[in-house]
Amino acid sequence: MEFKIWPWELDMKPYWTNPENGVEWYIDESTTQYANKTNANGNPPLNAMCFLVVENIDGKRNPATRVLISKETNEVLLDDTSLEGMGVKIDLLRFSNSF
Repeated sequence: MEFKIWPWELDMKPYWTNPENGVEWYIDESTTQYANKTNANGNPPLNAMCFLVVENIDGKRNPATRVLISKETNEVLLDDTSLEGMGVKIDLLRFSNSF
């Protein structure tokens, strides 16, 4: 049985592809939703969007990192190579923004 978990396996198109190096940016819907909600401790949501950045070399895709970008300033707020690491960083950022 083959599990399809990556956006390209689900026939999703990249949000943006860098024409210079072929790096693809996919919207990470679940992490974006997680960042944009108030958590169980009442810490405020982040107005941000998460992307999965993928290297595409010779047709083989390699997830490189996740990047959280502010919707207000377009600045990179966080990046991490693991889903769990990104979740922890989102929680820490929400906590620090609550003061």
